[in-house]
Amino acid sequence: MRTSAAAAVTAALVLTGALSASPAQAAPPAGVEITCGATIASDAYLARNLTCTEGVTVTAGAVLDLNGKTLAGADGGTVAITVDSPADVHVVDGRISGWGVGASNFGTGGRTNVSGVAFTGNGTAYTFIGAGGDIVDSRFEDNAVAMSGLFGIVSVDSSVFRNNTEGMSLSGGGYMGIRDSRFSGNGSAVGASEGSFDIYTSTFEGNDTAIRGWWTGGTIEGNRFAGNGTALHATTFTGSGYDIVGNVFTKNTIGIYTEDNVTLTGNEFTQNGTALKSGPYHEDDFHIFIPIARLDGNYFARNGDAVLLEIPSELKETTAIRNSGYGIYAPRATDLGGNVAYGNGIEPQCTGVVCAGR
Repeated sequence: MRTSAAAAVTAALVLTGALSASPAQAAPPAGVEITCGATIASDAYLARNLTCTEGVTVTAGAVLDLNGKTLAGADGGTVAITVDSPADVHVVDGRISGWGVGASNFGTGGRTNVSGVAFTGNGTAYTFIGAGGDIVDSRFEDNAVAMSGLFGIVSVDSSVFRNNTEGMSLSGGGYMGIRDSRFSGNGSAVGASEGSFDIYTSTFEGNDTAIRGWWTGGTIEGNRFAGNGTALHATTFTGSGYDIVGNVFTKNTIGIYTEDNVTLTGNEFTQNGTALKSGPYHEDDFHIFIPIARLDGNYFARNGDAVLLEIPSELKETTAIRNSGYGIYAPRATDLGGNVAYGNGIEPQCTGVVCAGR
């Protein structure tokens, strides 16, 4: 008993000492402190909110830890972070606001990877030529241009693009991969020219144009498009085209407008002004290449016009019901069977294919 009592007293003293000790101080972020106009060749951190007319230049692979603080541009500050590095640069955890350009990388070899950063109120938030990077858990809001790239490869995951005049754009080749992200209230949310893209499980709401492609193509799968002007505007026939799979299109002025190859599988269109529409068909205009729309297992209900295709098409198991305009109008269609149309506002219910009724 005496031994147990002594042990208890000792434990109590140790606990009392631990409780009375000063709390441990958090270790400072690694590297040197970020200062206005600095050239940085190693890991660096932002010690406090900082407003600069001149940003920093990064010349080697490094982590720039914004440390939950804001790097702000004063008097139209030029570029917040210029990447001039042959190795990857990582920008993490903070805000970049009020700059002409938030972050730029003009093909020096390394990629600019961004995680947990908010870009707000910049001219162009993130720009690259022949580079790119991985964007994760970040936010682009109230910028003139959120992201602009040329000849690059960029991926975006779990990020938000809101109220930008232009969201993401890629031109001159390259690739965009977008997943689990949200685009709302932008002018053009995603635009691509002479490149390719894949867009998965993302939400597009209230944009003037959600996705616009010129001379490009890619996969658009598992997304939700609601209340946009045009959800997908595919122009300039290239032959590569778009695979559009398992998306929901609702309350858009136009769901899909196409002048290119499109393959639609298992999509749902409801309450759009026009759900699916092609450009006009003039065979002499296309010469060698003629675009085609392929539809399999899509559902159209309570739209204005459901399917309005002047270009050649193939229709299989397409359902169009209770649309106020056309059900299925596809005079150049190949009928692959299983199509259904009834309760639509314009007779005949189907043109170009045979449809079962109610």
